Amino acid sequence: MSDALIRKLRILQMLPREGEGGITVNEIQTWLERDFGISVIKRNIERDLRALQDTEKGGFPLSCDEESKPYQWSWYGNEAIGIPKMGRHTALTFHLVKELLWPLLTAESLNYLRPNFEAAEKILKKKSEQKTRRWLDKIRVVPRSLRLIPAPIRKGVLDRVSEALYDEKQIEITYKAASSKTGRAKKYTLNPYALLHRDSIVELVGGMDGDQKTRR
Repeated sequence: MSDALIRKLRILQMLPREGEGGITVNEIQTWLERDFGISVIKRNIERDLRALQDTEKGGFPLSCDEESKPYQWSWYGNEAIGIPKMGRHTALTFHLVKELLWPLLTAESLNYLRPNFEAAEKILKKKSEQKTRRWLDKIRVVPRSLRLIPAPIRKGVLDRVSEALYDEKQIEITYKAASSKTGRAKKYTLNPYALLHRDSIVELVGGMDGDQKTRR
């Protein structure tokens, strides 16, 4: 394999997906030398990126943000292009992550992984992977007790709470106590500490602003 081809493959591996920022030519140059011992001038890296992006010659879906200085490079779209290609074991892993761990992932993480989930489903639907697909019918995660019926949660609420927890930000909530005599809801500023998943029930652990007591 030629040095130029190896360099281009390494560059492709470094590029983040659109929405996770971008990477500059200077950063690529630094990482190539630091992580792989590849010394190359910036002009050659720029040529590599333009060649990889050349759609007329079957290029990759690469995006260059020319409004930023220096330019930021990234992947765009929802394609999941893996080197090496995703196989049955990786596809099975992504399928189980989606089925079993989705409550523990933030909405942003789920959105970022969606191309991988879709690629995994395409692989598992192939006739050649029927044996792998049948494996999914042979396993189940069963709770020790009867599964509780979760309270309905308005669409988008859990996503916003997860984002606030991840970013370590406060949230404003409207809460009406069951013992309230007036029946009126009150607004509170809450410091989210954790999300507790108990089977299908999700509990938010946090503290009211100005109150040292931990609540859930």
